[in-house]
Amino acid sequence: MNQKNRFIIAIILNSLIVVIEIISGLISGSVSLITDAFHNFGDVLALIISLIALLYREKKATLKMTYGYIRSEMMGGFVHSFFLILSMLFIFTESIQRIIKPSTVNSIYMIVIASIAFLINAISAFLIKDKPHLHKDKEAHEDLNIKASFVHLLGDALFSLGVVSGGILMLIFNIQYIDPILSIIFSIIIIAESIDILKKTFLSLMDAAPEQLNKITNQILSHSEIKSIHDIHIIKPSSKDIHFSAHIVLKKALSLEKIENLLEVLRCELASFGITHILFQPETEKYHNSEYLCQSHN
Repeated sequence: MNQKNRFIIAIILNSLIVVIEIISGLISGSVSLITDAFHNFGDVLALIISLIALLYREKKATLKMTYGYIRSEMMGGFVHSFFLILSMLFIFTESIQRIIKPSTVNSIYMIVIASIAFLINAISAFLIKDKPHLHKDKEAHEDLNIKASFVHLLGDALFSLGVVSGGILMLIFNIQYIDPILSIIFSIIIIAESIDILKKTFLSLMDAAPEQLNKITNQILSHSEIKSIHDIHIIKPSSKDIHFSAHIVLKKALSLEKIENLLEVLRCELASFGITHILFQPETEKYHNSEYLCQSHN
């Protein structure tokens, strides 16, 4: 089963949670169930955003979109993780309110509904979990768009499990605080994981350079034919793509054939850093004192 179909099944299953909670809330008169239904509806919308990003990622480059839609992964991951953080903050504040002002709930009803939600969220999380070995290229890459969706569903499964545990303890020992305490702990864990995804996707969208830039330039300058390097650009538009371009100043005039051989060696060496798209502009010593980094955007 491909990733697209996995997402569609997860969306259908989570839509089922929304319907079940709305119907159960109307029958039981539980405002909290109806509120949680709207929260889960937000989860469905987030999954739809991730699915759209997944579909766009598979589109090929066109005359208008010359890079294709490889940034859709990072855009989807950024939007999803941002709303996930807002969702967890809402749950965090609601849980604190429930500790301050505890309310009486139907424990049996809560256990049944939460158990159904736990099973659906756990199955959905398992379905969309990224399988690195399924990628066509030789190296495994972590898709941040899929990871954001997985963390979201895993978080919902944990919250549902917390509600089940809290309901059982309320039923047996009449302890009212277990559910909100577990919700606070889980929300902090999910927020921390989501911030990491948000940071990575934001840096990618802002064209931040990967950390190995110095190692890459040192590798290039290790060749005796190269005197200096300048106007360097390196970006990571997706989890499995790194684009690199630079001007290299040669120490002496070389034939076109020798320059091509040098560039082929450089491409092979840079591929070991995970760079998938490489562009060099060979130059004479006339450009030796040019700026190390491109200054055209200052």
